[in-house]
Amino acid sequence: MPPILPRHANRLLLALIALCAIVFSYLSVVRHYTFNTAVYDLAMYDQAVWNTSQGRPFAINLLEDTMPGLTNKLGDHVEPILLPLAALYWLRSNPDVLLVVQAIALAALIWPLYQLVRNRSQSGWLAGVAVALYLLHPGMWNALLFDFHPVTLGAVFLVFTLWMLVQRKHLAAVICAVLAMMCKEQIGLSVALLGVYAILFVKRSEQNQAESKDAKRLVRFFRSRDWRFGLLLIAVGVVWSVIALGVITPAFQPLGNSYYLNRYGRLGNTFVEVLLSPITKPDVFWSVIFGPKRIAYYGDLLLPLGFLPLLGVELLLPALPDIALNALSAFAPSRTLDYHYAVIAVPFLVLATVWGIDRLGCWLGRKTPQARRAVLIATSAFALIAMGAYQIDRYHGFVPLSDRYAGTYTIEPRDPIGWQMAAQIPRDAIVSAQFNLLPHVSQRQRAHIFPRLEDAEYVWLDTQGVIEPFQTREEYQAAVDTLRADPAFVIVAEQDGYILFRRQ
Repeated sequence: MPPILPRHANRLLLALIALCAIVFSYLSVVRHYTFNTAVYDLAMYDQAVWNTSQGRPFAINLLEDTMPGLTNKLGDHVEPILLPLAALYWLRSNPDVLLVVQAIALAALIWPLYQLVRNRSQSGWLAGVAVALYLLHPGMWNALLFDFHPVTLGAVFLVFTLWMLVQRKHLAAVICAVLAMMCKEQIGLSVALLGVYAILFVKRSEQNQAESKDAKRLVRFFRSRDWRFGLLLIAVGVVWSVIALGVITPAFQPLGNSYYLNRYGRLGNTFVEVLLSPITKPDVFWSVIFGPKRIAYYGDLLLPLGFLPLLGVELLLPALPDIALNALSAFAPSRTLDYHYAVIAVPFLVLATVWGIDRLGCWLGRKTPQARRAVLIATSAFALIAMGAYQIDRYHGFVPLSDRYAGTYTIEPRDPIGWQMAAQIPRDAIVSAQFNLLPHVSQRQRAHIFPRLEDAEYVWLDTQGVIEPFQTREEYQAAVDTLRADPAFVIVAEQDGYILFRRQ
């Protein structure tokens, strides 16, 4: 196979990846130090990774408000990737490590994305369009800037798996697939569908194809595809997700089953019932799938790319499990681009878009190379315009610079006061802290979300910060006043809205 990129393009691409890694890391980390990260989901991952680094694998108590009795992160999500991340805490024990790893991973995804498109279309320009669409996509930016989630790393490993798969580098593909599955329990289903993609769309070597040229058409088709390796990916992916969802999670979840099943209650009370719901409850299943809110969700996935992914629909196969889980869920935030829930879909939506653009160029521009080039340019421009129009309409500007993140990249004079106050809390003390403060004090065996006090030795508040889980500012202020009046606690520091209490 000829080199996918000329040498100078390699260097430019690496330079772009390095620049993106720096920018992504800066934006993520500065949001943390300006107190714009939260318990869900940075503090809880920081606590689990820190405990793991201290010899207590996956130990956590910060989910006690939603999952009473849960003491191990495996009862929430099965994410073994936290084990190697814990090793990084031996070098620097700080939640900003997780944010930087996530930022670097999202930047690194540019490499296989570019090469997949260049390898298929033989067009460096179209591959550049794919990179531009990815870097503009609101789903990517919201995943980057919404704390930390291992599933984001899983999306990156899935794209690397696809890249290795089309190059027929099976060992590397297996390694990438295993790393992807380590990032979340359902990613095994995406790996399985990559196996389906291998069977249907990845051709074997020319030599193997020549051996089967005399067979019947259907037999010849499957013999020309990478079906053995595809079946391996299907088996490994399905087995992993079954074990993770059916064995590991129930073993560590006090409820005896995944907490998140309550989001699919209309379809069944167990994973088997949910999976069988198209047969056992077809009326409910299809009414959910094609309900108005779900149609709006599908529109949010396709509109930013001008519905062009429908022309390269086979590239959506690995994203289908996540899209289906989000569509069937009763949890509304999972059906938006505003958080991390679309992160697996984003790169495959982009790939499907450029596959569709290339396909359209072959259909409409088959007479001359000039005609094909004109179609590619016009369709790519349409996709980029659709992306810009969507962001202007939905976010009133480019996502990281929109009102959603306004002011989160600027360190204010009061922020260092918060850092200093956090440093006053002993590292081994049990602390109760406000929603946006806990990521700065979560590296301890026990911590609580205010107003839960229980055995807390210190309570740290920010009267100008996020008041969640309180519904109103009045409720929050009443809890603060109650704590002030509690003789069991004394104020040891108070400045510019920050208050630090210590139990007497």
